Amino acid sequence: MKVAFSKPMERKRKQNSFVKEMKTNWVLYLMALPGIAFFFVFNYLPMGGIIMAFKEFNFRDGIFGSPWVGFSNFRFFFRSAAFPSVIYNTLLLSSLGIIIGIIVPLYLALALNEVHHKMVRRVSQSVMIFPNFISAVAVSVIVYNIFSYKFGVANQIRGRLGLDPRDWYTNSLEWVVYYLIIRTWKGAGYSSIVYLAAITGISPELYESAEIDGANRIQQIRYITLPGIKSTIVILFVLAVGRIFTTDAGFIWLLIGDRPSLLEYMDTIDTYVFRMVRGTPNVGRTTAIGLLQSISCLIMVLVVNWITRKVYPEGAIF
Repeated sequence: MKVAFSKPMERKRKQNSFVKEMKTNWVLYLMALPGIAFFFVFNYLPMGGIIMAFKEFNFRDGIFGSPWVGFSNFRFFFRSAAFPSVIYNTLLLSSLGIIIGIIVPLYLALALNEVHHKMVRRVSQSVMIFPNFISAVAVSVIVYNIFSYKFGVANQIRGRLGLDPRDWYTNSLEWVVYYLIIRTWKGAGYSSIVYLAAITGISPELYESAEIDGANRIQQIRYITLPGIKSTIVILFVLAVGRIFTTDAGFIWLLIGDRPSLLEYMDTIDTYVFRMVRGTPNVGRTTAIGLLQSISCLIMVLVVNWITRKVYPEGAIF
């Protein structure tokens, strides 16, 4: 009888504790309510639309009235002629973006940490972060004014050097490099804030002890700073791998536009879906592709996190 009554009593105790917690911190929960509502409306509520991946959706019949087609939407993508290339291009751009997106912000954070003049440090940090707040549309306009065949800055410089103008929008592989450079310029400064915050959490006493022992700045970075933020680097890497099957289709499209000559290496899963939507929209197929992306990213996170937990437990996210 003791065991039978202990469970309801324990449950009631937990309920009372929850109610007490809500009454004590109701202001904090009220402040969190808009964020909770945002995630519920835009992240959890749309999950009901996943069933469209298994239907031949049409707006007349709606989500629940459209006929079921099983896995035909998934088979369409796997059998598509563009399937191998968009998978390869997505992994290429994402993998290079992950590597560069860790190394460059980390370098900027290490460099900024060595600046001890407050005014110079603040100005430098502001200059690095500023590109993140420039809209993708504005960036695309700037890029077009650089590479335009008729009035671009690049061709004007070539003309001053006695060279013929060049059409910069023909080599797809070159635009992989341009895209990575532009993306790094735009986001590296903002991403460095996380590393800089981790660096400031390292005890200054470690650096003082290292200086007494005769260690120079490079040695201090190697043996104190980098080991001190190793867990942060690993966690950000694991999270970045979770986006390896996704790219910014809007940004890519703004940069290269509707140019078939650049799709050889710049056509990713997201731009492929975007082209499908621009034509005759097939909501079922695009939903199926999006579901495949989500499942693939989830699997990658689970696998990489499992490996991380075995190799370096402090860097695992769960």
